[in-house]
Amino acid sequence: NFTGHRLTVRWTAAPGTGTSPSGGSVPAAGITVSPASGSLTVPAGGTATASVTVTTTGASSDGSYPVTFSASAGPARPGTAPPATAVNVDVAKTGDIWPYYTNIGISSDGQVVGTGYDGSGYTYSANALAAAGLTPGAALTVGGVGYTWPDVPPGQADSIEADGQTIPVAFPAGTTKIGLLGSAIDAGAGGATGTLTVTYTDGSTQQIPIAFSDWTLGAGADQLLPSDTIVATAPYRNRTSGITQPVTTYVYATSAALQPAKTVASVTLPTASGGDIGVFAIGAGTG
Repeated sequence: NFTGHRLTVRWTAAPGTGTSPSGGSVPAAGITVSPASGSLTVPAGGTATASVTVTTTGASSDGSYPVTFSASAGPARPGTAPPATAVNVDVAKTGDIWPYYTNIGISSDGQVVGTGYDGSGYTYSANALAAAGLTPGAALTVGGVGYTWPDVPPGQADSIEADGQTIPVAFPAGTTKIGLLGSAIDAGAGGATGTLTVTYTDGSTQQIPIAFSDWTLGAGADQLLPSDTIVATAPYRNRTSGITQPVTTYVYATSAALQPAKTVASVTLPTASGGDIGVFAIGAGTG
């Protein structure tokens, strides 16, 4: 309260229609806010706080749901009405990585987007990747490791800029290998490197060195790192302005063996050096 008068703020909170990972609308049925309303007395020049709990266990669909807070203040004076605000709540299954997406890595040809995969104005072409077999939600196996390509429309967040995020996973029983699907951005001939940390249900951890080649191989000047397998090759990439750039662009997979007879609880993505690392999928396999 920036005024010189005590204010009574009455507020309400309600969940709204969400957006599914694939871009459709999903109802907020099963999402509750408690309490759903209340009031606060805010002293002149002071602050006050109310806590609410958002429960999503009854949600029927995965998605990102806005919880909107509206308020009115009294006694009424010009400029004292608190603005409405909202908090987005993600509902996802263990192992889903879409809530962690940070980058727009893919756009359709001719589509204008606000930011690029590498942070400097470029994305993969959805059209070129589709011609190479990578379509939204596509399943693929590389080196015995299974992956699911992001099931989101072009031009939306679809990849993670790896920076130490810890992500819970739910791998199938008998999993013996883990893999990442992605590439390096703005990396030199040595690619971007880091350490993937695997945490098991018994509390033990495993450190796995990761190296991803640059997504254009330095515009063709560099060699593929021996740890990487090319998953898709695109003859061009897109600028965020929608114009294509004729430089060959790649998606890679890299994998490693897990410790035997253990169950993975979570993975912590690398904090990269030598460039950035973009991750489209985390995979598991027995090959």
